[in-house]
Amino acid sequence: MTNREERLYAIDVILRRHLGLDVAVLPEDRIDVSVALVGASRHLLLPDGFFKNAEVASLRAPIPAEVAGKFVAPGGSWAGRDRFDGVPVLFDARSGTDEWYTHQGERAVLSTDPLGTAFFLISGYEEAVSDDGDVHGRYPAERSLAWRAGFLLRPIVDEHTEILWSAMQTIWPELVRRDARFTVSPTHDVDLPFQHAFTGLGRMLLSCGADVIRRRRLLQPFKRISQWCRTKAGDPTADPANTFDLIMDMSERAGRSSLFNFIVDHPAPKFDAYYDISHPWIRALMRRVVDRGHAIGLHLSYGSSDSTEQMRKEIGIFRRLCEDLGVPSTPVVSRQHWLRFRLPETMSRLDEAGVGIDMSMTFERSIGFRSGTCRPYPLFDVRRRHALRLMERPTIVMDASITDSGTMGLGNGEAAASAALAVKRRCEAVRGDFIVLWHNSRLTTPADVELYRNVLEC
Repeated sequence: MTNREERLYAIDVILRRHLGLDVAVLPEDRIDVSVALVGASRHLLLPDGFFKNAEVASLRAPIPAEVAGKFVAPGGSWAGRDRFDGVPVLFDARSGTDEWYTHQGERAVLSTDPLGTAFFLISGYEEAVSDDGDVHGRYPAERSLAWRAGFLLRPIVDEHTEILWSAMQTIWPELVRRDARFTVSPTHDVDLPFQHAFTGLGRMLLSCGADVIRRRRLLQPFKRISQWCRTKAGDPTADPANTFDLIMDMSERAGRSSLFNFIVDHPAPKFDAYYDISHPWIRALMRRVVDRGHAIGLHLSYGSSDSTEQMRKEIGIFRRLCEDLGVPSTPVVSRQHWLRFRLPETMSRLDEAGVGIDMSMTFERSIGFRSGTCRPYPLFDVRRRHALRLMERPTIVMDASITDSGTMGLGNGEAAASAALAVKRRCEAVRGDFIVLWHNSRLTTPADVELYRNVLEC
């Protein structure tokens, strides 16, 4: 069996975890996968598109320049009908036929290579073999195949899993999969809990100048000065970034529970938004979050992605906070500040440091499906060739990725809502987890709130 560890990982994620099937793997000297059901004579063959390359394990397999084609559902007794027609196919494993699925006698063949596709995307193989990085060391969205080939906005790993399941049901209609349901999970990285509480007079006056010169909002400085004075006088409700009760109210009306990720250390002051985690207002905020039935997580600092030691320090601080609040700290749930990470190095460090669930997997310049899925999965170190204990819950929509210039640039109106809801519907079609990242400091205007309400509730 070529690329054994990589194949076993893909089988575990797709067949065991996502479909919930009881699978026994019997290694054979072959370059494809034969799927059989105990007691049944028919079998399903999954020819190789990606794993046939012996250099996958040594990280020298070529990266596709474009998609190989688009799936067309067969006629006849095909269980999936045409629900996933048009799904991009990355690795064309067809041989001597124009059909992606053929069925003759006791033998069926699905040539879309669902296992190779899953491994390629969820392992971050493309990112791991690339030296590309932006000024912050992050893999740029525009370098990814998903961006270049136009499928970043659809969960093609999950869609290929559904195609695989349709093939299996066509052959074995008695087969039953794990029941899955569509969920919406609102999360909030607390970069700036208060706009004024930790801001000095000089910085506040500079912001007033920017209001007039850059933003052309001539009355805003008067409002800003009033809010700053009231906040400094001891009224946290006067601070415009203090939208936590609003967020929790909205989540509760939608039947959701919000996760708030707090920064606990600031080794890079230029990039780590500063606030004191021990400040009474922050402690009171965390207490209120917990008392209302919401959750707290860890927003690991900008520099932590390069240092297991720094990760461990911040995890230690976070665990002590959880102990003080009387809430469980296992598993530790985290997201990297500035979405600053590299695959597989940062994820292996998170695993070693004791993080249980990461939620960093999204691009800063676009919403969508960076790893091709909206379902949780264990991460894989492609250099060491083994699965990690660390689970990934990929983020699908981040506020800045859809609204800001330099990203999708859609503002906070109807265009942004439509784009977010389109990927939400994609998640719903595969019964995935629609994880939203919305910062508390980005809910300061009625238009901001209306956009978030549409994304959360519609």
